[in-house]
Amino acid sequence: MKEIMHVEDAFSVKDIGVIVSGRNPIFESMTTAEIKFLVGSRVRIAEDSFEVKDVVVSESFLGKKNVSIALAGDTQVARGSILYSLS
Repeated sequence: MKEIMHVEDAFSVKDIGVIVSGRNPIFESMTTAEIKFLVGSRVRIAEDSFEVKDVVVSESFLGKKNVSIALAGDTQVARGSILYSLS
């Protein structure tokens, strides 16, 4: 299990699932493909594990990378939770 990021925002989207987003300084030197590989196909938040449906990497005006991950299912995810890769 590898720590990926702290959840900075989380919300539910009908027909998609839960979207969690956050940042990690290690993302700055990585490509989108490398970040998607790091996240993998399953993640853990607290005691729950989720299938990863999609990973989107966006870049701010300052060049900082933000990662949003769509998770299968519907659950409450608290801000500040730590997201781990299970892949």
